[in-house]
Amino acid sequence: MLTVCLLGVGLGGPDSSTQAASRHRDAGVGEARQVGSLATPRHPDFDVVEEPARKVIHFIGTESRRLRYMKSTDGGLTWSSPEDLGAGWAARMATDSKGNVHLVYGTDPWDDPADPPENGGQASTGWYRVRSSEGWSVPVALRAPAMDFPAASVVGHWITVGHRIAVDGNDNVHLTYYAWPENYKTVPWKELQRTVYLRKPGGAASFEPAQMLRHGKDEKGGGAVGDLVVDRNGDVHLLYGSWNGSEWWTTHVVRKKDGSWEDKIHDWIQMTSDYSMKAAIGLNGLIHVAGFDDKTLSWIYCNNRHKPDVMRVIHVIEDDWEVDLEILVTPNNDVWMSRDNHYRKVDPQWPARPGGYRDNTAFYVHFDATTSTWGPRTRLSPAGAQNSDATKHLHAPKFIYYDGSVRIFYAERKEAGDFKYYQRTLSGPRPLARSSTTEHP
Repeated sequence: MLTVCLLGVGLGGPDSSTQAASRHRDAGVGEARQVGSLATPRHPDFDVVEEPARKVIHFIGTESRRLRYMKSTDGGLTWSSPEDLGAGWAARMATDSKGNVHLVYGTDPWDDPADPPENGGQASTGWYRVRSSEGWSVPVALRAPAMDFPAASVVGHWITVGHRIAVDGNDNVHLTYYAWPENYKTVPWKELQRTVYLRKPGGAASFEPAQMLRHGKDEKGGGAVGDLVVDRNGDVHLLYGSWNGSEWWTTHVVRKKDGSWEDKIHDWIQMTSDYSMKAAIGLNGLIHVAGFDDKTLSWIYCNNRHKPDVMRVIHVIEDDWEVDLEILVTPNNDVWMSRDNHYRKVDPQWPARPGGYRDNTAFYVHFDATTSTWGPRTRLSPAGAQNSDATKHLHAPKFIYYDGSVRIFYAERKEAGDFKYYQRTLSGPRPLARSSTTEHP
């Protein structure tokens, strides 16, 4: 089924004007607290997940291009000694019902000297590991399947980036990542992209055969980066950018915890591109998406509140460069989004985007469900500080909802110092939403 993402500000949603922002309520930003002692001169990257039932926070960050894992059992006041997991970047974690930590991450060719591209390895490789009571498992390489288009159209190897992971209500592990050939000859590159999806049943030793997804799951065109989110029933939603041959769309499919696919497939037009899409699902099943509109160069928020089959752009944050995004929806229906941008070279296809733009600062915005207002775009760090070096994607600050409060985690450096990792509390406990009277964006 083809459905449309309607472009426009505030379509049936809250007032997003500066007057509305004056009615916005924030509990104030808490004091910054450093996360462990990790520090890196370049390429800060991290992930954080919480286990509400056990009140454990898991954190993984890069330190000189090596992955370090830590956890906190006292709400982030103290952290365990860092565990070195080897070279890697763009790590993402998820936890299962037993408290195991499932990890996916990438390596570049120079991180994997035993398997460089010239020796038949992929130009970049994904890896999967799990941490149980017995420690970390041996890394398993995530190889993209054989190319599903004529061999004469491409040469070289797969490039794989944008790895995402989720664990459903039956402890099945779901992975997705974005793959395209390193070189191509006769077919437009957008037709060659694929969204790779894998599933490992709970308790199984290995993943099922990978699926190469395109527009409409398996119609035509190509697939790009996506996101995985779990709803309150324990089912997994996969949203990913897809190219239908002439325009960018977003395809939405659901893999149920029993292993079956939901029959209905949504295709929403002009929602996002490249790395810039993150999704969340509220307790009532409403789908929230933070995206980047490639035509207007805008950071946008969308949801399907008004009609399940239609995704609307509810709020345009700003005209901006391509950015990395994160989104959190709390039990009381507040929406939190963050962004960071990255360095880009001069691209003749985009004359409005001059190369070398280096803002290197992170921002967040907040929709307050109590007053039905959007707050202002707020800079996270003080003037002069940087939140990234803008040479890699995936730097956006990340949120967790811990013990009734919203926490934000981020990287920061002052002047020429190393990047360190920090956390702050953005809001205290609020009344939970009543599903029949809740105000949504």
